[in-house]
Amino acid sequence: MQQADAVTRTTQETEPTAVRIRAQRTVTYFFQTGAWPDSSSTETGLKIPYEVAFNGTVQRRVEGWPKRIVGRTRFSIRAPEGTEVSLYLNTDSLPGGRQFPVYSVTPQHNDIYVKVTERRGIQAARPVVTLDRSAVDKTTGAMTDYYSALLHGDTWASISRKYTEQEAADLIPADCDSGIRSAIMSVYRVLTQPTVIVNCATPQDRTITITFSDADNARSNIRNFDNLSDGLTRIHPIGLFALMDAARLAGVETLNITSCWRPLLGSIAHRAGIGLDVNRIGDATDSIRLNRGELIGSGPDLPWVSERERQLFRASRQSAEARRRWIAEMEANRPALFAAFRQQLQDSPHVQQLFDPWYIDSNTHDAAAPTPNDMAPGNANTHKDHLHITVNAPGIL
Repeated sequence: MQQADAVTRTTQETEPTAVRIRAQRTVTYFFQTGAWPDSSSTETGLKIPYEVAFNGTVQRRVEGWPKRIVGRTRFSIRAPEGTEVSLYLNTDSLPGGRQFPVYSVTPQHNDIYVKVTERRGIQAARPVVTLDRSAVDKTTGAMTDYYSALLHGDTWASISRKYTEQEAADLIPADCDSGIRSAIMSVYRVLTQPTVIVNCATPQDRTITITFSDADNARSNIRNFDNLSDGLTRIHPIGLFALMDAARLAGVETLNITSCWRPLLGSIAHRAGIGLDVNRIGDATDSIRLNRGELIGSGPDLPWVSERERQLFRASRQSAEARRRWIAEMEANRPALFAAFRQQLQDSPHVQQLFDPWYIDSNTHDAAAPTPNDMAPGNANTHKDHLHITVNAPGIL
């Protein structure tokens, strides 16, 4: 066992005094994220924003600490014995948050290993860290106290910032259309129904009706969850602004948002309130269902996937020219309203990622052009039936 060192200090006037220096202990966290059947690589390798606190005080980052806690990867901290070590996670780790420290432990004579398992289903309200055993760690050779804890829906709700009306007002651009501003404020005052009407100031006659689908993932994993008060208010306000303003500029009059904040599905974007999904847009003449699964035989028959495109798509991997012909046919049938809407989002400084049935763009701010969605397994296939936007919010991705 590592012992505390002692040093001797002397002066001309006093006898030697022994000063105890506290030994350093290692606290290791291991997050077993996505601990359910058929979890995706995004879920098992979830990247979580974090800060470390000693006795309630957030610490400066130490060389070697990761940018984000990564699921199923060890993360170790050195702390003096007797120091309470805790974590601030997700949007609660950002400045202005830091209200809900989790997985607190206090090393004494031994190192500590905390295994946090992410599970679905309704669980206890607050995560409890339980000491399971003490043993010599096979990797470090040090005597170690092994703890376990859960990460579940109620925990995600606690570590996910809930925005107030004033915070929303401060976050959206000062020159925001007054009709959009009013609509956004109504969301954070808490809606009474899952629909918001945007009466745009410019142009005066433009009205946008936005419908929010219910949040099944949150409802299945959080006690007493209400989407209007507990889900929509965890959306980063810039996300709603980006969608509404793009709709205003593109002439979109109806918008269906199918998923926003959710705790236990997919990447950190939705769990942090910076991911929003749209499955349908429309105007006075068209209602556009965003689905191109028909291209690979797994979606409805819609006008934007022609039989000719299906044939060209099957041959698109044969040569660069074959791929060019496929893309040209894809573009020829892409609805003009959606193309205009997406372009407004692409040009927005408030949007960082766009994934949709036509194109995939992991960074809308770099010089690389969006990649045509070839429905390949993984991210491309996931977005064959909806548009996903990721808000440009520092400190999360």
